[in-house]
Amino acid sequence: MAMHVEDHPMDYADFEGTIPKGNYGAGTVMVWDQGVYEDITGNATSAYYKGKLHIVMEGKKLKGEWILVKDRRDQDEGNRWLLIKAGKPLKLSAKADDTSVISGRSMAKIAKDNDAQWHSTTPEEIPMSGISDGPLLWLLPYHSSLRRLPDLLSEHI
Repeated sequence: MAMHVEDHPMDYADFEGTIPKGNYGAGTVMVWDQGVYEDITGNATSAYYKGKLHIVMEGKKLKGEWILVKDRRDQDEGNRWLLIKAGKPLKLSAKADDTSVISGRSMAKIAKDNDAQWHSTTPEEIPMSGISDGPLLWLLPYHSSLRRLPDLLSEHI
């Protein structure tokens, strides 16, 4: 699942560590993947509003063609997208799935080290729309910075 979330500061792109309790998004943060993407939908803005985008990712983990489809079951929030691999299946070991592309650490090791903390300016009370402790997908544009989907689309307008 991919989540459409609020803007994050650019400093957050390479942040790995913890967000203390009482801050929005509290918990452990890992940079799970970095890379580049190419929109092959034809008109990314129109595709976004129709709820289906076709992209090619060249990340350290995610590679190949992917389809992002808006989850129509999400009537209230409207921010859940299904990420579907097209073509050859992605083969990723459990170890690779729990390894940072920046530091090579696992989520448990990042939490244990607790060597960096992020303090949010957003109140904790803002709901995270059912986000769990599992990994979230971040699309990574050419300069490998974390950005949300509408920001990516604005590059194509």
